[in-house]
Amino acid sequence: MEASAWPSDQPIYDLIAQMAAEAGELMEDPAAGMEMDQRLYGVASQVLSISPPVVWDTFARYSFPLREGHVTELNDTLSHITLSLEDWNGAAADAFRRHIGRIGTFLDNQRTHVDKLLRFFLAAYSLATEAREDMKTAMEHWMSVSRQFRADEEAKTLATGIKVGVALVAGAVGVITSGGTLLAVGLTVGAAMAAGAAEVVTAPMGGASKEDVLASADGAMRKLVERYDDGVAYLKNEIRAYLGELTPVSDLFEPLPTFTDVDSPDFRYEHFHHQAYFSETFGAEVDRAHEIHVKKQESGGGLIGRRLEGGDT
Repeated sequence: MEASAWPSDQPIYDLIAQMAAEAGELMEDPAAGMEMDQRLYGVASQVLSISPPVVWDTFARYSFPLREGHVTELNDTLSHITLSLEDWNGAAADAFRRHIGRIGTFLDNQRTHVDKLLRFFLAAYSLATEAREDMKTAMEHWMSVSRQFRADEEAKTLATGIKVGVALVAGAVGVITSGGTLLAVGLTVGAAMAAGAAEVVTAPMGGASKEDVLASADGAMRKLVERYDDGVAYLKNEIRAYLGELTPVSDLFEPLPTFTDVDSPDFRYEHFHHQAYFSETFGAEVDRAHEIHVKKQESGGGLIGRRLEGGDT
C-alpha cells in the first residue's frame, strides 16, 4: 500500500549532527561544530514546517468521497429523478425540476472545489518532501566537499541542486488537469510530476580555504530557506485567490413553494399531474381527496390518535 514519503525527519537530524561534527573537524574547533549545529537546526525549523505524513493523511480523507464515486452516484440519482419528472406537468413539477437543477449545479461546484483543494494538498506535499530532499542532498554534498578539502587542502567545489520554490508549487497546482487524474495517480506520482516541472537552481560548495568551504554551507542553506519561503508565500497567495473566487450558495436551500407539499392546503392536482392521466374530472377527485387529507392533518392527534378515537385514517 502506498504511503507518505518522509514518515520521519530523523534522517535529517542525523545528518545535521554529522555535518556539525564535520564543521568542527574542518575548522579544527569544536565551537564551529556547535555553531553549525545551531544554524542547521534553525534551517530545519523553517523548511521542515510542513509535515508530509499529515498532508498525506488529510489528502486521503478529503479525496475519499470522490475516490469512492459518491458524487458520481449522486449525479446518476439526479439524472434519474430528472428523467422521471419529464412526464409531469404543472407549477410544482417545474419547481421540482428547478430544485434538482440547483442540486446538480451544487454538486458540480463541489467537484470543482474538491479538485482545487486536492491540488493545494499536492503543492504542500511537493513543497514539504522536496525541501527535505534538497536539505539532505545539500548536507551530503557539503560533507563530501569538506572531507575532500581536509584530505588534500586543494580547492574542491561541488554544486548542489535546489528544486524547492515557486516553480515547484506552480507545477503542482497546474500539472494535474483534473481531480480525477490526481486521484488516479496519487500524491507520489503527482509530486514527481510537479518536481519534473520545477526550476533547479544550484548552490556552489567548497572554496580555496576552509573558511570558504564553511561559508558555502551557509550560503546553500540560505538559498534553500529563501526558496522554500517563496514557495510557501506563493501557495498562500494561490489559496487566498481561490478563496476570493468562492461564492456562498444562494439558492440551494431556498424552500420550495407551498403548493409542492401534498400536506399543504395550497397543493392542487393542476400543479403536479402526469400528462397521461390529466383530466378535469380526475383532477377534481384528487383535489377533493386532498381536502379530506388536509383536514385530517389539521385536526391533530396524528395517525395513532385518530385510530384510538375510532376515526378514519
